[in-house]
Amino acid sequence: MGDRGTMTTKKKSSRRSRRSRHGNAVRQRKTRDIYVVQGNYGYGHGWEDVTAEDSLKQIRERLKEYRENEPGIPFRTITRRERIAPPAS
Repeated sequence: MGDRGTMTTKKKSSRRSRRSRHGNAVRQRKTRDIYVVQGNYGYGHGWEDVTAEDSLKQIRERLKEYRENEPGIPFRTITRRERIAPPAS
């Protein structure tokens, strides 16, 4: 049998490629991220949605504004996925 040699092989990445099997097409997203500020006003209902934005930068600004204008009320941000409607044909 003998020596196999010292040839090294590259390990394939475990991440999926953005290319399809049939060419260079990039998959379209089926969902988009929505960032939501929630407040807990203490009425026994838990966290309630206060506002939502499309970008993380905007939602951080809204969170800062809510915390400045309503001290003593806990606020948090969450991320939700919203299904994108397919284009009408």
